[in-house]
Amino acid sequence: MKKIFTLIAAAFVAVSVNAQVVQVNINESGETSVAANTVLSDNECFTATTVFDTAGSSGSYEYAHAGFTFPAWIEIRVKAEPSSENPNGTVDKTTTSVIIVAKKSAKLSAYVRTGNNKEVKLFDKATFTALESTSSYTADGTSNNRWTWTWNIEAGHEYVLTEKGGTGRLSGFTYELGTSTGISSVENEVSADAAIYNSVGQRVNANAKGLVIKNGKKYINR
Repeated sequence: MKKIFTLIAAAFVAVSVNAQVVQVNINESGETSVAANTVLSDNECFTATTVFDTAGSSGSYEYAHAGFTFPAWIEIRVKAEPSSENPNGTVDKTTTSVIIVAKKSAKLSAYVRTGNNKEVKLFDKATFTALESTSSYTADGTSNNRWTWTWNIEAGHEYVLTEKGGTGRLSGFTYELGTSTGISSVENEVSADAAIYNSVGQRVNANAKGLVIKNGKKYINR
């Protein structure tokens, strides 16, 4: 005769992932014209792809506030932001929006030189709403700054990176994978004939509730 006990294999176990910020360069060849549907990056965290033809350059920008320097850039801008009618936004001159497909949940940052009063946004294509962001910058002249915008992205989601009303020079990205916490439980069958003890070593019967020890292993008997 056998009785089922629940073995708690891991409860609230934090699985640590070494937090590392990874730099992602784009347009490293310094192309002055980047075609629509160009894959800017395909890495462990996300893919980034242009929507429209756009201009680019090999000009280098240092984002001193964040500690990163990128060797090249492309222009981003849309005339109208993403919506159900125009999921990727609408083209504006020789500029583009960028599709981000998240493979893993992470903290994603985009590095863009643009006007002091402009904003780069990341839209979730499931809802066409802009994600909450944080930003910081390195000053660059009187009308432009070198900005970092940061969002939390979720695995399996598709996003549209845009700027409206100004022409931003997208230099690249960084991402930081987070940590995960989970609960794991395992069902384990053990013989009901073996002696059962409580946590202080006293022998108890098979109906005893709580933490018990059987065959040298600890179980929660419910």
